[in-house]
Amino acid sequence: MTHLFPRPSFPVLSILACAALASPALAGSQEEMSQAMNLLLRAADNNSGVGLTASDCASLHELASGVGSAQTRFSRQAAELFAHACARKGDANKATEDDPNSEPNNAPVSDADALWDGEALCPVGHERILECEHNGKNGRGMFVYSGSDSPVNSPTLVCAQFEATFRSLFEFGQEIDSRCVVTEFDWRYEAQRSDVYGMKTWLESEVSRAPLGIPAALKDQCQKVFSDALYCTPTVIILPEKDPSSLSICQLKTFDHVFGFGPFLHIGSSNSSWTCKSKSLLIPNRDERLSVEELSCVPDDLGQLMNPYCRFPYMPVAREPVRTFIPQD
Repeated sequence: MTHLFPRPSFPVLSILACAALASPALAGSQEEMSQAMNLLLRAADNNSGVGLTASDCASLHELASGVGSAQTRFSRQAAELFAHACARKGDANKATEDDPNSEPNNAPVSDADALWDGEALCPVGHERILECEHNGKNGRGMFVYSGSDSPVNSPTLVCAQFEATFRSLFEFGQEIDSRCVVTEFDWRYEAQRSDVYGMKTWLESEVSRAPLGIPAALKDQCQKVFSDALYCTPTVIILPEKDPSSLSICQLKTFDHVFGFGPFLHIGSSNSSWTCKSKSLLIPNRDERLSVEELSCVPDDLGQLMNPYCRFPYMPVAREPVRTFIPQD
């Protein structure tokens, strides 16, 4: 694998370690994937069952049946969550079982979260993967994937993600977001551009961040459910499709304010949702225009961002202007 940037100190795990698990089917329809992942998030976030309706449990049971492409991928996880979240509901939510439209018992859920260690999962030795990193210290990650096996002039998929927190005296906020573009130049051969190098600066910059809390039932999701992923974190998952010129990109996004001091970022069904889309590697994002805020994220000739607090770095999509990175020494 060719790495454009120096490797951080933490290792990148190989999904090949999960070879003993059966490889799930390729991504089904994007709508099915989104619905299934949001249902599982809702069930995992309410693992004791107090936040689920009978309709939710019926959908979870159907997903566990293993019928259809999305169900095949999620059947084992759905069955486990059904057993814990729905079988444990007991008499507390019996009314919702009789009426799927009734309100669930909204008592507080006490299930503990698991903390993410910040290591992205991706296959080792994949020739098209040019970069697969996640910086656990600042919650920023990046995935770069060549659009073809061609040695030159290959469009490249570039994804950046972040999990951010912001605090004031009485307020705690969180934002989880990601962005993916298809450039019309090949990063493999144009890695010395200053705007490309600016992404390295962004990825490695020091930013204060609270850890990311994941519903405990989802902590092994990358290994057990998405072992075929090209890139997998709790907030961004990129899967191959039958057509090698397209990828399925699933992104978890949230923007939430709460009063008081939160102990960590919490991924929950009340403030987060998954969206899965298919993206062609043959169609560059030529029509994208930078907002005023993004203009301050364009790096200078030394690859330094003009605004060090950029949520997203400037992600170049066109060949021009090309600025060659000039080392300071």
